[in-house]
Amino acid sequence: MTGSDLAVAVTGLAGPDGDDRGNPVGTVFAALSAPEGVFVRRLALSGDREHIRALTAHHAFDLLINQLTEGE
Repeated sequence: MTGSDLAVAVTGLAGPDGDDRGNPVGTVFAALSAPEGVFVRRLALSGDREHIRALTAHHAFDLLINQLTEGE
């Protein structure tokens, strides 16, 4: 679709509230799509909204860095 080799995506609940299905704040997913497959992390993070967002970005970059350094 984009022509790129790698794609990173995140979604989840950083707050202030959970969702209507009972998922609490801090329920987050980070994913990486690579030629070798799709890798997903389901995370249960804690902290305020800003902290959860920062941790989510950290995990997304960690997936990408691991792929670039170990996935070759």
